[in-house]
Amino acid sequence: MQTTMVTQVTSKPLIFARHLIGMGIVALANPLIYYSDQPAFRWLETWATPIVLALVAYGLYALFLTQRAKAAWPKSFFILAWVLLTMLVAGPWIDKFRSSQDVAQARQSASAAQVAPATTRPASQADSANQSATSEDKEWWKKGSTPLN
Repeated sequence: MQTTMVTQVTSKPLIFARHLIGMGIVALANPLIYYSDQPAFRWLETWATPIVLALVAYGLYALFLTQRAKAAWPKSFFILAWVLLTMLVAGPWIDKFRSSQDVAQARQSASAAQVAPATTRPASQADSANQSATSEDKEWWKKGSTPLN
């Protein structure tokens, strides 16, 4: 007896619904939602921003490459939307990881400075003036100008 496998094509509205619900659930992983004054608005912003950006980008793609865009329509759009959502959700987590590394390095350098204070030489007035100038140059972004100004 021979059996045949019949594949059923999922309708496009169901595909859209699955992706939109899935993206809404993944958007809950944004930690900024839980620290916001308006968590529902922050969640909606996290969920809708990648969809809107993907629609704009895919619309431009469809404007210039009409046949290719029609052939790749929901799949490429959702790939782009998922990538944008992943980047949007991962951003705060990456920043948190980087800031925790910076804090650990600062603690390590502070503890190293406390361990060997006799080995450091006292700074002269000229050295401290140079250090403050370099620290100002390093924090040019706080002043709102470029490092060349």
